[in-house]
Amino acid sequence: MEQALLTPARPWSQTLAALDIAELNLCYFPRLALTRSQVREIEADFRGGVWIWTNSNQADVFRLGGSQFELRAVRVLSRESGKWVASVISVDPAVSVPRKADRIAPRKVSIEMIAHSGPCDLDELLEQARRHGRKAAADHRRGLRGLDDVREHGGLQKDVLRQYGELRSLIDIMAQRPEEAELTVTGTVLEAEERGRRRFATFAVAVASGGGELRHKRVQLVRGNGELFITRTLKNNGNVVEIVEPEGWSAAEGEQVRVELVKPFGMRQNAVALGDFLSGNIEGSWEDLARLLCRVGSLAAPERFDPPDFFYCDTDQDSRVALLDSDQRTAVIGALRSPHAYFIQGPPGTGKSEVICETVRQLVARGERVLFLAPSHVAVDEVLTRVGG
Repeated sequence: MEQALLTPARPWSQTLAALDIAELNLCYFPRLALTRSQVREIEADFRGGVWIWTNSNQADVFRLGGSQFELRAVRVLSRESGKWVASVISVDPAVSVPRKADRIAPRKVSIEMIAHSGPCDLDELLEQARRHGRKAAADHRRGLRGLDDVREHGGLQKDVLRQYGELRSLIDIMAQRPEEAELTVTGTVLEAEERGRRRFATFAVAVASGGGELRHKRVQLVRGNGELFITRTLKNNGNVVEIVEPEGWSAAEGEQVRVELVKPFGMRQNAVALGDFLSGNIEGSWEDLARLLCRVGSLAAPERFDPPDFFYCDTDQDSRVALLDSDQRTAVIGALRSPHAYFIQGPPGTGKSEVICETVRQLVARGERVLFLAPSHVAVDEVLTRVGG
C-alpha cells in the first residue's frame, strides 16, 4: 500500500468539526477486486476520521477520504434490504482534501460485499455533516473550543430562550395588531413570484393608484371576507407592487383586496435586537451578555476596590459642575467598582448626568477608555461639554 500522504495534526474525531456517527457502512461489487487486507487497511484509516464531498457537476458521485485513501462511491438501492447503501466504485491513494469538504467521525467502519452491507444513505450523511460543520464553524467564531464550552453554551441558550422567548412572542403578537390606515387603495392579486434564493415567498398586487407610495412599506392586506394580514412591500413597477406573502395567506389570482398603508412598527428595533440576541448574532461575547442577563449569580465577583481619593466635582472651578450629594457619590462608587454593568434609575432632574460626568472623569483618570452612548445628540453633547476639559 501507498505511504500516507496526509497526516492530520490530530484525529478528526477529536475535533468539533467532525460529525460523530455510530457506524459507516460501505460496500463494493466483486468487480472492484478488493482483497481482505486492503479492506482492513481502509477501515483502519477511516476510523481516524473521514472527509466527505461531492461536486455539484457530478452530484451522484461522492468522494470520501482518510489520511491514506480516497474512495469514490455512489448510492445504490439494495435488492436485499430495499435501503440505500454506499457502493465504492474506486480506491485511490489520498492526494488532497477538497477545500469545502465536511468531516465525519465514525466509531466503527465496515466495508463488505454489497450482499452483506449495512445501510448508508450518502445524501443524508452529507447533509448531516454539512449542518454539523456550519454549527461547528459558528461555535468556533463564538470562541467555543471544546465539548465543555459547547455544553455551557447550550445551557445558556436554554436559559435565554426560557427567559426571553415569551417576550419575543409578545412582540410578534403586538406587531400583528390591526392599526389605523394612513392610505387605502384597492388592488387585484396577480401571480405569485418565484422564491429563488429568498427565504420567503412573494406575490404581486396591481393597485388602482399610489404604487410608488407603497414601496418598502408596512401594509395591511384585507380580503373580501374580512381576513386581515400584516406584511411588508418590496419593490414596485408602476402600480404593480411586490408583497411578502404573510403566513396563512391563501388569496387566489384575480381576487380583489384592500391594501392599507400603516405606520412602521414602533418596536421594530426592539424586535430586531431581541432576535439578534436570541440567535447569537451580536458583536462581542454572546456568552458574557447572556450571563449578565440570565445568570447574574455566575458572574465573577468584583476585585478589591478602593474608593477614589477625591471627587472632581469638589475641586472643579466650573460653575456648571454641581456638587454631588451622598446618594450620587454612592452611585459613582458603585459604577466604578462594578466589573460588568451598573444601572442607575431616576426621573428627570435627579442628577443622573452629574453622576455620569463624575464617573467618566474617574474612569479616564485611572487609564480606562470610555464609550459614551445616549438616545439623543443633545444628551451626548451635554455630557461632553461638562467633561470636555
